[in-house]
Amino acid sequence: MAAKDSVYGIAQNGVLVFVTSGSGTTDKTSAISASGFYYFDAPSSRWKNTGGSSGSSSSFNVTTEQTGTYTVLASDDFVKLNTSSPGHTLTLPVSGISVGKMVYVSNIGNNSIDISPFPRNTAFTQVQAGTSGILVYLGGNGNGSWDWVAGF
Repeated sequence: MAAKDSVYGIAQNGVLVFVTSGSGTTDKTSAISASGFYYFDAPSSRWKNTGGSSGSSSSFNVTTEQTGTYTVLASDDFVKLNTSSPGHTLTLPVSGISVGKMVYVSNIGNNSIDISPFPRNTAFTQVQAGTSGILVYLGGNGNGSWDWVAGF
């Protein structure tokens, strides 16, 4: 990662990578301490850990399967969606969470679900049917306070 320090700037804000081994050797990579997911935070010009941990004290909250409109809780980490009818909304929290909070979503249904507030990248205003991705909280309380940073 350190060899590519000059490549990562404002345009790469939110890029998600999986580091297989090694540790950070520069200011930009100093938070890389083990294998795992890291995202680039352009405002601080640093790679940051997504917050996952293999320790027994960590928790990862996976919702029950949601088939309609759902309001994401501040404690939710993974939202399981299975929407079979149109007209539903996934409402993201805008208070009680820290900047950088990530919510993984997976929609195995045959209908998309609207995202509210709209993400910063308006190409992703819905969790499409049959897709999964990650939303990250950027701060604020209206449209653009979250962003869709990766799809898989």
